[in-house]
Amino acid sequence: MVSCADVFLDTLHYGSGANTAADALAGGVPLVTLPGQFHRGRWAAAVLRQSGLDELVVDSITDYVEVTARLATDEAYRTSVSETLRAFGAVWFDDPRPATELEAFWLERAIESGTAPRLRDRSLWDSPSRAKES
Repeated sequence: MVSCADVFLDTLHYGSGANTAADALAGGVPLVTLPGQFHRGRWAAAVLRQSGLDELVVDSITDYVEVTARLATDEAYRTSVSETLRAFGAVWFDDPRPATELEAFWLERAIESGTAPRLRDRSLWDSPSRAKES
């Protein structure tokens, strides 16, 4: 349903959360956000900045309205933003780095805490037997 929209407005003070912002990205729907205080209200800003569309991350209600109005009325701009989002999404959705980095983080924490002594032997991490142990 998000992909039917011309512009997606991130909910003020709350944010859209990861899934809805990802839906907008997947559909190439321009997303305007005024980052909130909590993680859920900053997620869209992080994705937009990563895509190079910093101008869609605003600092005030006035900017929120102005950017939204430009996207709603300037078809060439909206198309350009949409194309940028689609191109970024094609790479972003298939990027293994977030999962790999999160896995490495938790493995390191387990090793440091001593709760997973077998994990110290990194040769086990990618062994065929590892899949069987899970």
